[in-house]
Amino acid sequence: MTTLKVSISNKRDAELLVNLLNKMSFVKEIKKIEEPDGYRNQVDKLQSIIEANSDLNPFSNIEDPAAWEKQMRAEWE
Repeated sequence: MTTLKVSISNKRDAELLVNLLNKMSFVKEIKKIEEPDGYRNQVDKLQSIIEANSDLNPFSNIEDPAAWEKQMRAEWE
């Protein structure tokens, strides 16, 4: 037996392929796995960036976080 893994960029084309494969007698099983568009890759990428830079601690010099946040918000007004 041979297993194929196919990634398809949109649901419409995926449905067409599933319908086609279902009509072929030699296809034994179809597993459909849906992932949110790009979500997993973005989460993995962000997680690796955070882990790689965890030693930087960019907020360590902020003595009063509440006052700092108030100042940042004041700049937006």
